[in-house]
Amino acid sequence: MRGGLLVSVPLALAAAACGADPLSMDAWSARSDSIIGGSVVTAGAYSAVGAILGVGTYQDGTPLHRFMCTGTLVAADVLVSAAHCLDARVLAGAGSLAWYVSFADDVSAYGYVTPDLPADAIAVAAVVSHPDFDLDPMLAGVNGLGQHADVGFLILSRPATGRGVATVLDADAAAAVTPGAAATVVGYGANLAVDRCEPAAGCGVKRQATAAVALTGTYELQVGGPDPAARKCHGDSGGPTFLRVADGREPAERLVGVTSHAFDAGGCTTGAVDTRLDAYRAWLNDALLAACKDGRRTECQDGGALPAPEPRAAAAEEPGGCDCRALGASVGVVPWMWIGWRRRRRRRRRGVDRGG
Repeated sequence: MRGGLLVSVPLALAAAACGADPLSMDAWSARSDSIIGGSVVTAGAYSAVGAILGVGTYQDGTPLHRFMCTGTLVAADVLVSAAHCLDARVLAGAGSLAWYVSFADDVSAYGYVTPDLPADAIAVAAVVSHPDFDLDPMLAGVNGLGQHADVGFLILSRPATGRGVATVLDADAAAAVTPGAAATVVGYGANLAVDRCEPAAGCGVKRQATAAVALTGTYELQVGGPDPAARKCHGDSGGPTFLRVADGREPAERLVGVTSHAFDAGGCTTGAVDTRLDAYRAWLNDALLAACKDGRRTECQDGGALPAPEPRAAAAEEPGGCDCRALGASVGVVPWMWIGWRRRRRRRRRGVDRGG
């Protein structure tokens, strides 16, 4: 059996291989990853990392309120995530769907205790996926590292001010991504190796952990490993992997990947696979520039380009790798989304600031 998405997509792959409905939230969730072996972030830490929330209706008219994925600010108005998180087909029976982003440390009540969005939620104006991303092959099954272009971004309707912004790894520092390197992973996924993402499993709470890079490829990398190693699981899809780079530039902590899918049929037990952002940095930069040029974005200092690392003497690094100046007022495994939602519907019918 192959691995699936960690809504995440390669977890959906595992379900398809087993004969389960690949678009079922229950099946999808069973293939997704969340952070296991981590700890709840210190209040306000990793402020650039947010939860992607969905609101709308299913095709039968039932209200849809759910936590979907994790993402990271790379500009005040742009959250980068996995492309599969932005494809409504991962939600079985979804009709209308709108996205919101919250940076609250705990969004677990949303969709379970209350249909009300967190107070800080920001509406998403547009979503953009890499043109080479195709959900269908991932649903058919993936195994190991590949080339799926599972990366995209959300353009916020207003800037998320007062927060850090992550610096994406560039080609000049790509050599730092090596097996054995200690990375920091952050996400809102489960902290138990369960088959779905629910509050009882810790989903909806922002956590962090240190996990080793296991394998590297040109377009993807595996992060984490077998128990008891820290690793990602359901709900961490689209979430960040950070790596500290000693190349004389700041911020030292760079965003190197976004959670895409499980490594194999082991799901949450064998570590997650990330899309490498250095491989797609040029596309992401060009897409952000284009969004400024055509008016979809409003935060367009330097034309809207991705912030680049600077020589150490010139940079002002925020703990955790964020250059806060970019967000200042004047300076501006398995895809592992979660899916235990069809069961719930049946019942009801109806950088980043470093923590520590």
